[in-house]
Amino acid sequence: MIREYHDTLRLGWLAVKSAHAELRVYTSLDYYWTERHGPPDQTMPGRALLDGVNALAKAEGDFDFHVAHHPYPQGLVDPVFWDDEDAGHGLDTPIVTFHNLEVLTQYLERPEQKVGGKARRVILSEQGFNCRSGDEKTQAAAFARAFVKVSAMPGIDALILHRHRDHPDEGGLKLGLLDLNGRRRPMWNVFRAAETPEWERAAAPYLFAAGLSRWSDALPTKRKIGERSGVGASPPYDGEIVWNGVKEQWTAKVTNALDWRSVKEPLADGKRASGLFLHPTAKGDAEALFSVPLPAVRKGEQLMLRFETRLTAPQPAPHGVVFSVALDGETVFSQHVRESGRSRPASVNLSRWSGKAVALTLRTNAQGDQSFAWAVFLAPVVLREQTRRK
Repeated sequence: MIREYHDTLRLGWLAVKSAHAELRVYTSLDYYWTERHGPPDQTMPGRALLDGVNALAKAEGDFDFHVAHHPYPQGLVDPVFWDDEDAGHGLDTPIVTFHNLEVLTQYLERPEQKVGGKARRVILSEQGFNCRSGDEKTQAAAFARAFVKVSAMPGIDALILHRHRDHPDEGGLKLGLLDLNGRRRPMWNVFRAAETPEWERAAAPYLFAAGLSRWSDALPTKRKIGERSGVGASPPYDGEIVWNGVKEQWTAKVTNALDWRSVKEPLADGKRASGLFLHPTAKGDAEALFSVPLPAVRKGEQLMLRFETRLTAPQPAPHGVVFSVALDGETVFSQHVRESGRSRPASVNLSRWSGKAVALTLRTNAQGDQSFAWAVFLAPVVLREQTRRK
């Protein structure tokens, strides 16, 4: 994949430079830095892509491609990027958002990443801040805080906001300076004042909503970014994990789903964990089918599938969502969830399938209306556990 991407990027660079020597060509990255957001044959982590393309460029004649990054807040829904859990200040961070944007710029300053002795330039070519549950003040504050930070980062040349006006088919997100009716949100005034003498007055009402006591606290860190970020979490269960659904996400065969990705949400005990977002269509089951080799168990052991179910939309799905699990086509779990915002622990004993390779299917069903059917299987794992003595 890297070879194909490098060759295409170089060809584009040659074509552009033949027309105008000062034009730039960019490689585009979403916020996944050491993790991927899609199947391995279609996506790769941003850091791996940069390293691979840079290595080929150095070996075959370097050229000055640059980086177009998309540092959306984690999960896209919550505009409060300054508490993004997976955006750590280390080069091994899973994602790079506005919270830890210094990771990208410092990485490009490393000698082996430079071209002609200079760091590759960065533009933030797409990002937005969702107006969550009508909270327009936080949306405006998030933009203001991001703008203050980026303005103090000389390696970044542009911040391009997505979007001008809300779109009805953007998964429920409300990213616009204007709402669907064309009404200006508070962010419109802050955005308009950026890089003008009116900035301080326009931004002032949003200082505390941005989690700050002074705007200078939003400036990028000056400390050197090390390798370790210290972020990431393991599933919150006792026992030996023999299968982790989140880590195996891209081995699944997914059908009848509007969206399939990893997310982080609160468990029933309040701790946050990674899970699998499986948004069904209006009709039929959305399915994620995994091939899972289950180990044999000894006396005193059992195999348990553990997970929690959760609806994450800001309002309930019209008819709720039915979560179910099947083993080799046999339904072994079913639960109709109507309430959004609450996690429900669940477990299935898989011991009778021990020692076999099974087809494990996660299913969600929107019961005829896909609106707000934002369904998540949180922390799905198969554990080898000690049986409890009665």
